[in-house]
Amino acid sequence: MKTIFMTLAAVSAIAIGAPAAAQNMGGNIQSRLQQLRLNIQAGVQRGTITRQEAMPLREQLRQLS
Repeated sequence: MKTIFMTLAAVSAIAIGAPAAAQNMGGNIQSRLQQLRLNIQAGVQRGTITRQEAMPLREQLRQLS
């Protein structure tokens, strides 16, 4: 459960800073989003995040993209 809160915090932080950061960092935002996708998938595979918990996180990432 702690992992999902950490992931939600990370997604929220990116959502807030994404517009300004995208102008300054260019493609680095895409690599960060990809890393978050991989972290969510790894959490599902390890069993620390359920598939139901991962679904809204993935949707938030899609919206950021």
